[in-house]
Amino acid sequence: MIKRSYEISDDAYSYFSKKAAEEDRPIIKYISRMLEQIAKGDLILSKPKAKPKPKKELVVDDSEILGLLPLNNGDSFDVTENYFNSLAELYPAVDVGQELNNMLGWLDSNPTKRKTKTGIKKFITSWLSRKQDKGGNNAIVQANKRQDKFTATQQAKSELQQRSIELE
Repeated sequence: MIKRSYEISDDAYSYFSKKAAEEDRPIIKYISRMLEQIAKGDLILSKPKAKPKPKKELVVDDSEILGLLPLNNGDSFDVTENYFNSLAELYPAVDVGQELNNMLGWLDSNPTKRKTKTGIKKFITSWLSRKQDKGGNNAIVQANKRQDKFTATQQAKSELQQRSIELE
């Protein structure tokens, strides 16, 4: 009997391991049987067809942008009116506008710890959840007042940026 050496990928090894376990055989015997079948022409290996990935729907929030939170790649996350209102509804004991300002200050002060595009919402909800669990900071604040604080801060920041551009 001629012994041959074969190299298989990690994916193939994983696949064969699973199949061998299903048949309750040692993997080496399962692979040997597969190779014999291939040599005889009884078995043809082909790549499995990839399952089509579900298409993601692009949801566009066309509500007013109330503010921006900086991301680690230099872009910024838009805090829209709809997103703000949903946060205010989820965390009723929290002054969401003030907490978003606190997050903005923290992100500005800690640029190496800024969040990614996919991680910023988890950062926001974790921050607000912790504040809510500690009893919040404002039990009866209307959404407009919370929204106005954040919007006013963002407008002031925007005006300062415009002034600095004009001075240059």
